[in-house]
Amino acid sequence: MRKVLATAVREFKATALTKGFIFGTFLLPVIIWAVLGAAFAFGLFSPDRDAIKGTIAVVDTTPDEFFVNGLESFFDEERQEAIRQIKIEQGEEALGKVSEGVPGAGGAVGAVDIDGFMRKAPEVTIENAGPDAGIDSLKDRVTSGDLLAVIIASPDTLLPPEHVGDDATEEEQEAAAKRNSYELYLAPSVESEIAENIRDGVEDIVIARRFETEGLDLASTRLLMRRPKTDVQRFNEAGEAKDSNEILEKLVPLAPVVFLLIAILTGASYLLMSTVEEKNSRVMEVLLSGISPMQLMTGKVLGQGLVGLVILVVYGGTAIVGAVVFASNYDIPPSMILFSLAYFFIGYFIFAGIFAAIGSAVNEIREAQALQGPVMGVIILLVYLSIFAGMNDTNSTLTKVMSFVPISSPFAMPMRIANAQAPPMLWEVLVSLALGLVGVVFFIWASAKIFRIGVLAYGQPPSLKGLIGWVRQG
Repeated sequence: MRKVLATAVREFKATALTKGFIFGTFLLPVIIWAVLGAAFAFGLFSPDRDAIKGTIAVVDTTPDEFFVNGLESFFDEERQEAIRQIKIEQGEEALGKVSEGVPGAGGAVGAVDIDGFMRKAPEVTIENAGPDAGIDSLKDRVTSGDLLAVIIASPDTLLPPEHVGDDATEEEQEAAAKRNSYELYLAPSVESEIAENIRDGVEDIVIARRFETEGLDLASTRLLMRRPKTDVQRFNEAGEAKDSNEILEKLVPLAPVVFLLIAILTGASYLLMSTVEEKNSRVMEVLLSGISPMQLMTGKVLGQGLVGLVILVVYGGTAIVGAVVFASNYDIPPSMILFSLAYFFIGYFIFAGIFAAIGSAVNEIREAQALQGPVMGVIILLVYLSIFAGMNDTNSTLTKVMSFVPISSPFAMPMRIANAQAPPMLWEVLVSLALGLVGVVFFIWASAKIFRIGVLAYGQPPSLKGLIGWVRQG
């Protein structure tokens, strides 16, 4: 046992006390936050965006030049400035809700300058090209940059869409296709934002005309169509009602998966690289003169496991502190933290065993990377399925099955546990943990068999069939 602990301490120091690890794990997050804070402080995230300026030509075949007059009214400078102010107010209202729903976020919210983010109101001139204008010449002017855009609209644009059946004639289908549509040509260098402005303008004037034709009041109808405001509150385990933070409720279940993935892959990857380097440099032979292969592998797995645990504590702990400080209305179940740690060890020992076996079976880093690729593909697939299946329904059949498979449970079950709306039953978690421990025993046993033979085997790396043979032989 003493040799195993000595090996674990040596492995931990060789990785965790290097300048690169310290910088990447501790200093890099601090630097990132410091840079973001300085950027906010100096207003780098509040650029002064100039207004879009130019001319839009309109080919309008309606009898009363409806589109020309309507777009001139829509792009009036005062109206565009009023629209911009409404958007600013909506943005500030949304940030205000974030500040109220996330205590402690007021400073960060106050640093966001919505007025600076919003582009200044466009300064657009509408040119009446006439109903008989040459389309090709207008397109040439758009291409050369003389015009921002060209709009071609007709009386059919004002008509609401019409459904035609499969038995409709070709003429009827063409007539239906012309309804509720118009053509828009943009200059090559113009920003897509002007297209959004044009779509908003055409939509406003066309819908207003349709309501006027039907004798309806558009403003009243819009008020009637507004959804009721919902004040969502959720009861915690103590029976207290607290405001529900829908954003956090969606993000929190993802956190364990992300942090576990980072910690597991980091620790297991370090283990793989150190094993290959020691074998390639013949240091492994020196170590095996005073320690058995099983003791050496166990010590290396434990040492790099501590490295992964440090990463999990640093990043996971930072996230928990941030959630407590900035989202005091969201309760993080202590069980989620404890079970996440348990699943970290299950996931780490499974993949550490696999990576240790790979490292012992090859002679060079290049060979290790070739064998590591399929394993990484499996891990990414498991994480992908855990996240996207869990985001839709953490109690779906796929998610439940993955929760009980040892190789996927470290990613699927923590996401289910973190879902406050529908957490798994306690017996499900306990069975999943038990099966995970069985998986750990199996993978460590198989990896130890390969490690015992592989650390002293040189030459051509074995195939998958050869590795299975080593397991049987060992």
